[in-house]
Amino acid sequence: MPDSKLQLTDVQELAVRRALSYWDERWDWESPVLFGLTHDRYRNVAASWPGNSEDHFLAAVGALRELLHGASAIREDEAVRAAIGVGKAQGIELLAVLVQEYDRHLRLA
Repeated sequence: MPDSKLQLTDVQELAVRRALSYWDERWDWESPVLFGLTHDRYRNVAASWPGNSEDHFLAAVGALRELLHGASAIREDEAVRAAIGVGKAQGIELLAVLVQEYDRHLRLA
């Protein structure tokens, strides 16, 4: 089983929590396709973040990916900062870290 602790800073953990909350509040018919989770499973992740289950990775990577690069992406740096507490560049770096952690998780599983 993979290491139970993600290698994220407190600021990064909070940014992910805020991204999860952002999409939970905007959940619609397309969200299960975008995140690969039902709304109930997504809410469970948001309530238990941080974690390293498959659902945690799907939700966290999906939330940041959609917020930063999706069809409904937030384009302006200050708007990203207002939504998740870090600027767009830091959000993109955080997404890369999460993808790397997810890859590590999959290799160790």
